[in-house]
Amino acid sequence: MNKIVNEFFENEKLEDVLLEVLPNGVKYIVNTDKDMKPKAKILHTKYKGLTDKQIDFLQKDVNDGLKSNYVFPEWYRDFLKTSNGCNLFFSSLCLFAEQTPWSYVEKYKCYRRDLIDSLNPEWMAPYNLRHPRSIKIDTNSRQRWLSLGEYKDGTLIEWDYATNKIVAMYAMPVLTPIRELKKLKETHYENMICAEWDSFDDFFLNETKRLKQVVKSFGMDRIEYDKNWKKTLPRGHKDYQE
Repeated sequence: MNKIVNEFFENEKLEDVLLEVLPNGVKYIVNTDKDMKPKAKILHTKYKGLTDKQIDFLQKDVNDGLKSNYVFPEWYRDFLKTSNGCNLFFSSLCLFAEQTPWSYVEKYKCYRRDLIDSLNPEWMAPYNLRHPRSIKIDTNSRQRWLSLGEYKDGTLIEWDYATNKIVAMYAMPVLTPIRELKKLKETHYENMICAEWDSFDDFFLNETKRLKQVVKSFGMDRIEYDKNWKKTLPRGHKDYQE
């Protein structure tokens, strides 16, 4: 289990934050403004951790879907066991993971994928690791960067297998023509990097500490946050604001 991630969620159990415990995770809900819409009150979501077997299934599915051969680093497996992805600080930073885990059904002695039940008020799940915002067509690029999450504007959080660092990388627009994506090589993606961290722990610790101060400056006021969300972008980002 990841100690830093566990400690973060423990420390976020604040006096003005209610915890809504659901079968698949926990919502951290701001309890200071009764006029806010329910979704606008969600400060964080932490999801139920995965088992080793479920992580193995996820790794295989990701590789099959992206035509890659990623081996998840041990620190990433530890993170997924701690929290199956998460959304932090009003979704300023979201980490992808397993949206529909494979679960063992004792009755039939086999594994079965969980169903998406979005109409169920208790259903919750992270953004899907299998479908990153920006697909890399170039083989070398696709094998080098694994998209782990994103910032508010879609800037990607990537694990760089070549440098063993976490990087923030601008994403190509969703409607970018395939012919344009085919032109992009490793050097193009390298030029899209706007920030980097030496490890996942360094990234998680520093970014959560920074984002906490940003949100704190608004006094947990989601309306003020919405006006100033560019302050939550990573330092080095072209649209970052102090």
